[in-house]
Amino acid sequence: MKIKTPKSEERKVFTREEIKKLYTKSSKLQTIILHLCYACGLRRNEASELKIKDIDLENCLLYIRKGKGKKRRVIPFTKQVQEDIKRFLDTRTKTQDNQSLLNITYLKIYEGFKKLLKKTGLENKGFTLHCLRHTIATQLLEQGMELEKVRDFLGHEYLGTTQIYTRINQYNNVKM
Repeated sequence: MKIKTPKSEERKVFTREEIKKLYTKSSKLQTIILHLCYACGLRRNEASELKIKDIDLENCLLYIRKGKGKKRRVIPFTKQVQEDIKRFLDTRTKTQDNQSLLNITYLKIYEGFKKLLKKTGLENKGFTLHCLRHTIATQLLEQGMELEKVRDFLGHEYLGTTQIYTRINQYNNVKM
C-alpha cells in the first residue's frame, strides 16, 4: 500500500535582487526564457510550445493556445520583453510563423535554468523554474492586482489555486 505524501504549501519565491542577478548573468536565450517564465508567468511547456505566430509584437501580447488543461489565454508583456524578443528573432535565420520561438524542449529549458542558477550562486536555495511563476504571481498581488486577474494571467481554473500565492504574500509580510 502506497501513501501519497501531501504537497508542501510552501512555495519559494525569488527576491527582486535574485531576479536581477538571473537577468544579469543570462544569455540571450536565457533572457527570453526568463521573460516568458517570469515576466509572462508561463509554465515551461507553454514556453517551449510557444510559436512565433502566437506573439503579437505590435500590441505586446502572447497567445497561449494550449495551456494546462488545454485552456487558452492572452498575456500582456512589457516594452522591454518586446524589444528583447525582436532582437532575439532578428538573430535567427528565416523564421516562419508556425516555427517555435525557442526551438528547444521544455527539458532543455529546465537544464539551462539549472545552469543559470549555478552561474548566479542560487543553485542550493531550493529554486526551480516554476518558482519564477510563483514570484511574478506574488509580486502582482503585492502590487495590488486583484486575485481574479492574477488567476486569469496564470491560467488557473480555480481561484483556490491562485490563493496559494496570497499565503506566500502573507508569509513574506510577516517575515519583514
